[in-house]
Amino acid sequence: MRTFSDHIVLCVVTAWGESLLSLPKRWLSTQVYGSEDEDFQNIQLPKLPVPELETTMEIYLEFASVVVSQQALEHSRGLARGFMEELGPRLQEMLLDRQKEMDNWVSSYSPRK
Repeated sequence: MRTFSDHIVLCVVTAWGESLLSLPKRWLSTQVYGSEDEDFQNIQLPKLPVPELETTMEIYLEFASVVVSQQALEHSRGLARGFMEELGPRLQEMLLDRQKEMDNWVSSYSPRK
């Protein structure tokens, strides 16, 4: 007597053949595709962009709107406006400078001394 899982396996093999079952082998393969002359360790990737301050604050407030009360959201909006008028632009400039100096401004963060 076949079990439910036997039936599922039979359906997969019948419907997809061996190509579906061989996918994990290909995913786990250590074989590198491409020319032997290519040095995959030294490929130059474009630098990550620094998002606009306004965009970052809009996304922050959008996510906050899901998890806080309306009163707390209004308070957060006020804080965001103050941040964008005072400290935000200076920090944004620091991120832009960091982007110019580093390959990846997002990771390996250690404050300058």
